[in-house]
Amino acid sequence: GKLDAAHPLLPGLPQNAKAVLHAEGVPQESSSRSSSWAPSWSASGHQRDGPFATSTRRKASVEHVCSWLQALLGLQADSVRNQAEHVEALWESFLRRYEDPDEALEVLCEQLLRTQRDWQKKVWRVFIAPYAPSEQEKDPLRDVCLFLLLWGELGNLRFCPELVCFLFTAASELCATAASECPGSVGRREGAFLEQVVKPIFNVM
Repeated sequence: GKLDAAHPLLPGLPQNAKAVLHAEGVPQESSSRSSSWAPSWSASGHQRDGPFATSTRRKASVEHVCSWLQALLGLQADSVRNQAEHVEALWESFLRRYEDPDEALEVLCEQLLRTQRDWQKKVWRVFIAPYAPSEQEKDPLRDVCLFLLLWGELGNLRFCPELVCFLFTAASELCATAASECPGSVGRREGAFLEQVVKPIFNVM
């Protein structure tokens, strides 16, 4: 089959991503949540009154990030819900060794994404980044959520490590663009990632 270039994560991401940002806005889940992407979540999590200070706040932060990513990429709701719980469980597990929630999250991110970071340095930055430069701020919570959400969508494709690295890095680029240029950003219908990215790739393998 032929890959559907309509989805922003397929080849041509740098050109397609901006067009995606001007689609319909992400619907707000509730008035108690911020309607925009909030990189400041990780700025002061070690403080007693910080956004990561309690398990309830950490859970709310994870759910907010996952909801934003679901709308941005068109992920399946049930998969997103499962992976949000996965992120929460991993974070709480790391907190048994690291008292500081920020430190626990950063170590989790470093260990979980070691392969992806190495691939980015050796492949993406060498062959792709020169043609699509972007400045990404570190955001461990977003990156951990993003990786596990993609993992949950990919099915058997998750056993193609370089493909996973490519999709994660491309999605990271899209997230960085969406967060910086259109904070309230975009909505894609549920299941779009599965239909427009996963299935077409699976069909040609």
